[in-house]
Amino acid sequence: MSPGKALLSIPGIQPDIVEIDGIRVRVNDLPTSRKIRRHLRRGDYEIPEREMVKKFLKPGDKVLELGASLGVVACFIGRQTQPGGRLVSVEPNVDLKPFFERQLKLNGYQSKWINVLCCPIWESELPSLTALKVYFPAEDNRLGRAGPSAQGGREILWETAEAVCHDCSLEPDAVVMDIEGAEEVWTKIPPRFPPSVRIVIAEFHHQIYGIETAAQAVQAVLDDGFRMVAYQHNVIAFERK
Repeated sequence: MSPGKALLSIPGIQPDIVEIDGIRVRVNDLPTSRKIRRHLRRGDYEIPEREMVKKFLKPGDKVLELGASLGVVACFIGRQTQPGGRLVSVEPNVDLKPFFERQLKLNGYQSKWINVLCCPIWESELPSLTALKVYFPAEDNRLGRAGPSAQGGREILWETAEAVCHDCSLEPDAVVMDIEGAEEVWTKIPPRFPPSVRIVIAEFHHQIYGIETAAQAVQAVLDDGFRMVAYQHNVIAFERK
């Protein structure tokens, strides 16, 4: 891991642009907590995802990213899969779109942005588990997690991963996902990744639903024809057998 470094550093002033392992990130006006901005400046933001992207993705890969957030990981995916790669990035929080697009433009990469809440299964119909309306809260930190209560927030629409891929004409070679607990659905419904998927890199949020449920979700991926090839903190890389 290469630490973040300021491209312009003035004593007593926080740099606006830092470089993380060769990827440029504009930090100061991001809609995040101070903690996340500190991680970005130190260069230790999303280390497991970055390392696994570098290790397991390759030029020409077509990638479905679930949980696009600020676009930092998308830039690492873009760099790793060029030339010839393609990236579709799904993010339910539409407030993040300008920051995502700015981040990719800053580094010269492209991705198709999809604004839905993705149920990570390859089924044509949404399961009854997603019938509950989901909202993003109206708050200053726009990385906040979606929830079932409106409280002045904005309703987010669900789609299955199959529907997203169909609409984008994408046959993914890899799935990279950090979806704040929505992977729990795998304990009820198998993911059924399409045959084209070679690699799955997923963060499991046991702090939301418990360790036993996390283990069941991991097992669902293994039962879907994959083997675990890397593990760091809550992030696991799976490769098709």
